[in-house]
Amino acid sequence: MSDPHLPDVLRHSLVHLFAAAALKIEAQTRRELELLELSPRLMWALLTLSESGPRSQRQLGDVLGIDRTTMVGVIDALEELGLIARERDPRDRRAWRVVVTERGEAKSAWAKKMMASAEALAIKNLTPAQGETLRKLLLKLVDEDA
Repeated sequence: MSDPHLPDVLRHSLVHLFAAAALKIEAQTRRELELLELSPRLMWALLTLSESGPRSQRQLGDVLGIDRTTMVGVIDALEELGLIARERDPRDRRAWRVVVTERGEAKSAWAKKMMASAEALAIKNLTPAQGETLRKLLLKLVDEDA
């Protein structure tokens, strides 16, 4: 809920509303993912690898907008959980790529369900049609080619 002490110019601004909505959804997602020992950032990396296939650590960081230093920590954490593995790239033996393990694929399937559950809880005050409209509008806002 928005703080009633904020001036209307802030409470009704898009920047404040987007930030408050993002914080609400992220908090709900974090609560759901705790059961899987994942943070949203770990989930993003795992789901990207699961859906898109193996790639280098650098490519994964570029796709997710995560800097190289932080990406090392993400990959290390996923590897420690047994969800991903580093292996030589068969096309370039000097390069490494990150692949999802069987355990990672299973956890990825659960993470998708948990993410959907968290999103549903976060937008429970909307009708299904409003939720879908919100998703379409946000996609349009973030799509630079639209």
